[in-house]
Amino acid sequence: MNIYERVKEMCDTQNISISKLEKELNISNGAISKWATNMPRANILHDVAKYFGTSVEYFLTGAVAPVAQELTENEKEILELLHRFDERTQLKFLGRVEAIAKEMADDAAHKTPKSAAN
Repeated sequence: MNIYERVKEMCDTQNISISKLEKELNISNGAISKWATNMPRANILHDVAKYFGTSVEYFLTGAVAPVAQELTENEKEILELLHRFDERTQLKFLGRVEAIAKEMADDAAHKTPKSAAN
């Protein structure tokens, strides 16, 4: 089984068309079908693996079983927001999210539990 066949299999199990996957990940129309004979770019294959919750290794070798994971509604909403942007804007978005997450973790680390204050 080649990369294209594995991607198609994952699409089938998730009830998504190759065309819809390409649109959601901003991959040019028809590019994935070329993976039957050509190697995809690593960053695009990484995005596809991440989308399906599996590893790049699975698509390359089939050695690792795919791990489908159900997204929460909040995760789906974040992905929908992220998919509205081009790749450069997505990177900016992710940078800001990481900064916010770090700030929130720092704030949580500096707060003392009420039971420890008494």
